Amino acid sequence: MKLFQEDVLVSVDEVVALCSGISHKTIYESIRRYNTGRSKSWANIPDNEDLRKRLIIYSSIPATTKIKFNAPSVDDLIKRVDILDKESKYIQIESAKKQLYIEIEYCLTSAIDKGYIKFMPKYSALKQESRERVVKLACEHAFKAACVELNARRSKIKLKDIFAVQKDMPYNWVYKSYDKFVEAHKKWRTQGINNIHGGFGKPKPHLTKVTDYVKALIEKYYKHPNQYTIDQITDLVNSEIEKKKLKTIDRSSVSRYVNKPENKNRLMMYRNSEYFDSKVMPIVRRKDIKMAGDLYYADGTPLQIPCWNESMTKEIRLNLFAVIDVKTKKIVGFDLAESEDRYNVLSAIKMAFDLERIVPFELKYDNASATKTEEFKALKDMLELKGCRFTPTQKGNPKEKSQVERLFGSFQSKYQRMIDGFMGEGIRSSRPNGRINADFVNRLRSKNNLYTYESMVVIVTNLIHIYNQTKTHLATSPSEQFEKCEKLRANKIDPSDIAMLFWKHKTIKASRGEVSTTIRHTTYHYTIWDNELKLRLSGQSVKMYYDECDLSTVHLFSEKGEYLCECRQATMVHEGQAGQTADDVKTLIKVSKHAESIKTTVKKQTAKIRAVGMEEDGDDFLNMLSPYSVQKEKYNNAEGNMLIEYVLDKKNINRDMIREYNPVNTEREDHEKNVKTSRNKRSPFSAKNHQISVLEIDDIL
Repeated sequence: MKLFQEDVLVSVDEVVALCSGISHKTIYESIRRYNTGRSKSWANIPDNEDLRKRLIIYSSIPATTKIKFNAPSVDDLIKRVDILDKESKYIQIESAKKQLYIEIEYCLTSAIDKGYIKFMPKYSALKQESRERVVKLACEHAFKAACVELNARRSKIKLKDIFAVQKDMPYNWVYKSYDKFVEAHKKWRTQGINNIHGGFGKPKPHLTKVTDYVKALIEKYYKHPNQYTIDQITDLVNSEIEKKKLKTIDRSSVSRYVNKPENKNRLMMYRNSEYFDSKVMPIVRRKDIKMAGDLYYADGTPLQIPCWNESMTKEIRLNLFAVIDVKTKKIVGFDLAESEDRYNVLSAIKMAFDLERIVPFELKYDNASATKTEEFKALKDMLELKGCRFTPTQKGNPKEKSQVERLFGSFQSKYQRMIDGFMGEGIRSSRPNGRINADFVNRLRSKNNLYTYESMVVIVTNLIHIYNQTKTHLATSPSEQFEKCEKLRANKIDPSDIAMLFWKHKTIKASRGEVSTTIRHTTYHYTIWDNELKLRLSGQSVKMYYDECDLSTVHLFSEKGEYLCECRQATMVHEGQAGQTADDVKTLIKVSKHAESIKTTVKKQTAKIRAVGMEEDGDDFLNMLSPYSVQKEKYNNAEGNMLIEYVLDKKNINRDMIREYNPVNTEREDHEKNVKTSRNKRSPFSAKNHQISVLEIDDIL
């Protein structure tokens, strides 16, 4: 419906709506009649918005039709159109206003959600306490900047519209008062937006309680190793500053100062060095060991199972000193003793080297007093010659050897627990099953239930074997891993190396093809069976390495450290035939054969050297000069001839009776004898001569 010259233009559908019961067909027929000139009612004009439609002038509709179909009058319809126009305009205005508010809200929300990022560096540089705080301040700054930009960019957007939108936003920085918003907006527009947190205030020294002097006092007492409490520090500081008539401080001031991270971490180096080392000091991140034998760890721990000492006079807990391979976690060596002394340490290392016959690339050990002994230092020096690096762990830093510490914890909680008498994991354990029932422990610690020393050694040995053979759900057992893993950087050793590294030694003189020594008032003899070595060492000093626990074998080294040979203890026989046994007879034959073999060796070496001379001079090499002939020829001169003539004349010696004697040629005789012997070679120790079965020397040895 539209107003038209104090009238109203209505469409066909609107007429149908106004005249209840009239049909479209009737209206269209009336319009056609008017358009063909057959009627003056139902006047109409084309619709400018849609030329296919016709708009009817409402006053031209017959009054009878209006009455019949209960249609409103023209005046009533005009009033209705006015109301509809006003409503339409109001809706349009409200729609435009709503659209504007939506646009304002979108701009403000976008600034808060996305535009805040460009202000982040500004507030991040102010060292706020958290990232959330920085984001919050940057969002507020972006909001205020968006308010200024909206008002300046579009003059149609008034401050009251911006205020109306922002006051309903869910943020604590929005303005609820229009006057305050206008005032703040004016400052933003003319003076710029300052830092949101307002941190430009000037310090007021006269109001500061925690001055530099007070800070020094706080630190002085906070650093004390007694680790005074905050209350104690507050009292001590106040006691000192009261003497200077300064203002006292409260507990919270002290607490805030010492709990600042930069102060706490710095002062902990004096107050609690363990905390400082574990929380502040940097560490080196290390990769896993790639091969077995690259690194061994050695450390000791007391067992949690009591037992008797060796003399069964008192209850003790044996000390387990273990050597583990870091790659495979296998216990390669261990020893049990009443205390962690040098014998305990050296025995465990000896087992590790003796069983596996390799020395690791590096061995890390605990920095204990046993490692300061001369024996350990000597072992360290000798192992460095074998390519093994001995490295002490840092004092007070158990994490440096954390693998062996974890192994001891697992060995306690899992394997020692198998044995009755296990006392638990210690008083520091906080696990529910870390402690054993006290009554049960006391019952097992009675004298009748304590294990003997020997039994405990066997039990722990079996437990270690079980540990080495136990497979986990992720990998094979430590023993299998150690066996299969490559050991490219570990150096192989042999029994002679074990002897040099761990056995005791003496410097003695070899004689008659053997070495002799007295240990614990008993004399032991050891035979050197190698003939060439026997000839080389007879009458010479050598170093003899021996194990007091097993004196059946010794190892000989030169004084310069060169390995010579292994010697077995000589077998003694009865002096008279009455007490001799078959074994004694075999020993006598062996010694006799060995004695002859020495001569044979001498002859072979001599013939070998003689052959070199004969190769150069032929058979003439066997001719020997006489020293007398050589000297006589050397000094054959006139004076000598005169002297001879004078003596012959004085003694009336007939010159025809003088004969020349050739010297005895022992070299030719020995050569001819050896040639003859080689042609008719026959053993002097045949079965016929001795009436016993022939025994080869290798079998006897």
